[in-house]
This record gives sequence, C-alpha cells and structure tokens, in this order.
Amino acid sequence: MFTRAGYPVSVPACRYYAAFVRETQAISLCYDEYAMKKYDKLLDILGWIGTALILLGYGLYSTGVVPDVIIYHWLNLIGSIGVAAISYRRKVWQPVVINVTFAIFAFIAILRFASS
Repeated sequence: MFTRAGYPVSVPACRYYAAFVRETQAISLCYDEYAMKKYDKLLDILGWIGTALILLGYGLYSTGVVPDVIIYHWLNLIGSIGVAAISYRRKVWQPVVINVTFAIFAFIAILRFASS
C-alpha cells in the first residue's frame, strides 16, 4: 500500500504504475487519482445540492410559499452554479450552457433588484 501526505492509496492502478515507473512516480500518480476521486465526490454532492436548490426555489416561488422573487433568484443562482460545475467536470455541455445562462439571468435580476 502506498501512502502520501498521510493518505492511504491502495488503488489497483498503483501496482500497475509501479511496474513501469519508479516508486515515487507511482505514488504521485496514485495520490492524484485518489485526490480526484475525493474531488469528484465533492462535485457530485454540490451538483445534487444545486439541483435541490433549483427545484426548491421554483417550487416555493410558483406555489406562492415564498412571494419574494429575490429568494428565487438567489436559489437559482447558487443551484445553477452547482449543476454547471458537475456538468463541466463530466464534460456534459448542454447542462453547462443552460445552467450558466440561468446563473447569468439570476445574477442580472439580483443586481437589478439591489439597485432599485
């Protein structure tokens, strides 16, 4: 088992890397793979939170539970950024485009609301 910076790195790819490169390079490659898995899990969580915020904002505003449109725009802005981040990471471009567009519209609406 390889370790780096206190993190155990025991992915099967480490053995594959170690057969072809020096051990220090294998540790570096395995650590990077381990760190990316943690990063992907964080982005997955942010993507689901973003989805929940978009749906929550739309549901609350459209049912009249929250009559204040600024709350809807804030939820839409934050949610769209979360969904766009995970979509960008996975290279799924249609959700990136639509969510960046929604985020821009929400940002403009928040600025207009703040200036009035």
